[in-house]
Amino acid sequence: MEILCFCGWIATSEISIRAQEIEAPEPQVKAAFVYNLAKLVEWPTNTFPSPTAPLRIGVVGRDPVFRPLETTLRGKTIDGHPVQLVRASANNLANATNCHILFFGESERRTLSQVLAQIDSLPILTVSDMKGFRSVGMIELVKTNEHINLGINPVAAERAGLKLSSRLLRLDRSLHPPEEATPDFPKPPEQ
Repeated sequence: MEILCFCGWIATSEISIRAQEIEAPEPQVKAAFVYNLAKLVEWPTNTFPSPTAPLRIGVVGRDPVFRPLETTLRGKTIDGHPVQLVRASANNLANATNCHILFFGESERRTLSQVLAQIDSLPILTVSDMKGFRSVGMIELVKTNEHINLGINPVAAERAGLKLSSRLLRLDRSLHPPEEATPDFPKPPEQ
């Protein structure tokens, strides 16, 4: 079983996880990311039929993240919405279109474009660990060495009517390259 480290922080008005290293199996780390991503996204006002309607997270395909997500989400609420976990598939798009977040497992690479085409205009946050996913989806969980980082496609999220918090956008290092060093200017000559 592979152990990954999670380095970074995710902050919301209710919770703050400071920069620390947590060792856990890869699916468990990914489950924690998916849960915390839900706290950092704002859906359009008409997305939920009521203030206590469930926030539905779907896992498309047979992915090892489902069981850890099930454990992570049990009894949780986000902004008053109880969190529900569902299995979705390309064969059951009704389940997928009723979700607020969809996690695509590697097993769904073949059907990914079909599902994304069906949900293109819907306010559904799409997440995957497939290499290159951010070019077609919204958030890619990028494995770098023994860490998981985020790759974010804010244009795709905006197209779906989702507002990603600035805290979330700051976690994508590719969106924020290191600042250039200030050049050393020669000192004026002494008089």
